Amino acid sequence: MTTTTAYVETALPRQALERGHIVRAIARDPDRITIPDTPGLAKIVADVFHTDEIDSALEGNELVLSGLGVPKGTKPGVLTAGARSAVASGSMPPPKTSSASW
Repeated sequence: MTTTTAYVETALPRQALERGHIVRAIARDPDRITIPDTPGLAKIVADVFHTDEIDSALEGNELVLSGLGVPKGTKPGVLTAGARSAVASGSMPPPKTSSASW
């Protein structure tokens, strides 16, 4: 999960941890990740403007959830950079297909 540093962005990882999932919380500054240390939580330093860092952080994950927010004063392009870095990551397996009919 990217950006787990503000209250709103921490709700999803907290719920995932409570349900026993492993969470990799990614932020430029891991000290700003407000989720308390708990089993299953890894705090990872990576910047969405550096695709190689995001690629390393996402290695081996089956799912990527982004909670990127844009607080006042954030430089332009953070949301786009985050999406591009996640998509450009070669670490993600191909999407699973579903045979469900709608």
